[in-house]
Amino acid sequence: MKKLKKLTALLTGALLMATSLGITAFAAEAPQTGNLIIHKYLMDDVSQANEPGTGGEVEVPEGAEALDGITFNVYKVTIPDSGNDAGKVPVNDDIMLDDYANPTKITSDGVDFSLTDKQSKTTTGGGTATFSNLDRGYYLVVEQADPRVASPAAPTVVAVPMTNDEGTGWITEVHMYPKNEGVTVTKAPDVTSAFIGETVTWTVTASVPTGIENAKKYAVVDTLDDALTYVDGSVKVEGLTQAGAVSGTSIAETGNWQASEADGTLTVNFTNLAGLKDYKQIKVTFETIVNEGIMENPDYTVTNTAKLDFTNQFGEVKEFDTDETTVHTGVIKIEKTDANTGNALAGAEFQIATSAENANAGNFLKKTADGKIVDSGDAEYEQASPWIVTSTENGGKAVAAFEGLKDYTDGEPNEYKSYWIVETKAPEGYNLLSAPVKVDFTAENSTADTDYTVTVQVKNTTGFTLPKTGDIGTILFTVAGVGLIGAAVILLIASRKRKEETE
Repeated sequence: MKKLKKLTALLTGALLMATSLGITAFAAEAPQTGNLIIHKYLMDDVSQANEPGTGGEVEVPEGAEALDGITFNVYKVTIPDSGNDAGKVPVNDDIMLDDYANPTKITSDGVDFSLTDKQSKTTTGGGTATFSNLDRGYYLVVEQADPRVASPAAPTVVAVPMTNDEGTGWITEVHMYPKNEGVTVTKAPDVTSAFIGETVTWTVTASVPTGIENAKKYAVVDTLDDALTYVDGSVKVEGLTQAGAVSGTSIAETGNWQASEADGTLTVNFTNLAGLKDYKQIKVTFETIVNEGIMENPDYTVTNTAKLDFTNQFGEVKEFDTDETTVHTGVIKIEKTDANTGNALAGAEFQIATSAENANAGNFLKKTADGKIVDSGDAEYEQASPWIVTSTENGGKAVAAFEGLKDYTDGEPNEYKSYWIVETKAPEGYNLLSAPVKVDFTAENSTADTDYTVTVQVKNTTGFTLPKTGDIGTILFTVAGVGLIGAAVILLIASRKRKEETE
């Protein structure tokens, strides 16, 4: 009886193994060797991929990018041939590795399977790696980490050779198509030119990898330039069900994400990754204020990047950076000179307006106590202080400058701004300018090459001083006038006398 049970178990195991290998009761004997050809490609969204492969060649989805340089390790899986687990094979939906980097066994459905005969190949020539002349059996395929992808494809067991899809024969050239998603993350400001004190809203958009619910970490991190002051509590998060969507569903903070800012670094950490699985992208917005520190930066420009800090289900830490973003401010520099001699004139005072009407009405730009530039009509205008700049001599020139101006309004194309400068105090002995001076920012004169600075020369003429009443000049003028009157009287008398004599 015991011998019968043992024989039955062996036959059952053999049948299960044959079935798992794709052998039918009527199929020809399996070939002793086969080739495994791995095709590696990158997609924006693996949910758009074709159905699972059956070992034959398939058409790669449109838009997929072949990836060279991806390494695969292949291990032969030992199938138990005795005991209660005889003939059992791993199930791909239930595979655990004892060590992802250097596995010695896998566990599936409570059964341990040892691994042997490690081989490694790297994709070349259009994302292909070929393992030739593999002995018949089961093989574990483990994709190695690469910075271009969020997560390697899940470890997979494949039979070589494999029965065809109809179950009538064998495939000795087994094609495998492990798919990956790339991770995209972008950052953009709502304006690229700003006043000092202006609020800039930033948007960071990051893709959500498939299988996010199994990941260990997903966070957006932004280390802000010193010229940007973070606005507390300004973070908002939306989930986008379609990549590239303008807006999506607001994600509540409690239980889903937490925002924190310390030493200029803003971190938005997602604490409920399972809550992200229905989204294709996450959009994080937050606000900063451009402060006076921007004037210390090269080209008066803030340069910033953000990153996605991601740890996948295998514990691999990945960081994906955005492209650089910039926000700049502009400067109007005034060179003050004598109109006749060209000499530098220190001591002139100027104010600036955003329109000719404001300039003529005296509605100039002002500054708040914290350096914010405000215009007539702004809520803080009445309490702000006049913004006055004075020409100061330096290096043979007398210069005054309005720093921290917006040089254009973003658009297609950008709308460049004009300002009107008014001299409110002339240098001693000189006349005030008779009209405001218009200064135009343009695409040609306001660039990174010019430090977004426009220079204008403002010239003064000396004043006119009338002689004082009763001084020597007035006396001479009076004497000369009296003399002319006397001469006229004499001529008149002489003329009348000659006329009488002739009569």
